[in-house]
Amino acid sequence: MVLLPELDGKARVDSNSGEITVIVPLDESEEEKLERCFTTSEAKAKVKGLVALVREAEVAFGGTGKTRRPSPYEQQLAFSVPGLCVREARCCLNLRVRSCSNTLGN
Repeated sequence: MVLLPELDGKARVDSNSGEITVIVPLDESEEEKLERCFTTSEAKAKVKGLVALVREAEVAFGGTGKTRRPSPYEQQLAFSVPGLCVREARCCLNLRVRSCSNTLGN
């Protein structure tokens, strides 16, 4: 997977399979930058369709459809929690978690 730095983590491309992942809606200039990664008109048309689909999905789930910075969860970044305490009634559970990885869809 190749993150495209000029898109600020909003999209990535798997150079082996050609798979494109658009994480959040892109504006027109970002869409053009992503299209420039591909040479065929067929691939560029697929990029346009994918960007439109992501924008529509964002609106369908209550978003604005405008570009934004993706959350760490959306980027599937690993995270760690140094300590967690759960209080219930008079009992307190102290849990220690070293690190977790978001493996949604993997």
